[in-house]
Amino acid sequence: MSWLGLRHKGYERLYPDEWNAVVDGLDILYIYAAEIRERVKYSKSDYGVFTVSGDGVNNDLLLGQHKLPVDVTDPSKVVVECTPVSPDAIDASPVTCYLSDEDGDGVYESVRARFHKAPASGTDNVKVSYYIEYFG
Repeated sequence: MSWLGLRHKGYERLYPDEWNAVVDGLDILYIYAAEIRERVKYSKSDYGVFTVSGDGVNNDLLLGQHKLPVDVTDPSKVVVECTPVSPDAIDASPVTCYLSDEDGDGVYESVRARFHKAPASGTDNVKVSYYIEYFG
């Protein structure tokens, strides 16, 4: 029996009180679905893969600009997760990604990666997947 008082009846007809319980269950489901739609509608996130070239010297690399639909002025309202993908990025790990204000205008538009050691020198040899979510 469900928490709404329903049980499987097979092909039998539903009595009015059973039908009311079904309608109540559908109303509850509709409310949950509406809450999920609102969360997705207002989701402010970005994800993808950045590919940059390592130089063998710098362990803090500019990956590129994020595509969040807001201007981030407070980096504490953002979560940045990243994972090294290419062999050179994995070898230089662990890695921490963060937002950066590269042009000094107060808007954190860029993503940087700080590796434990400098990734090897090469062309497009450092690949990092990222996920950013804004909670402002």
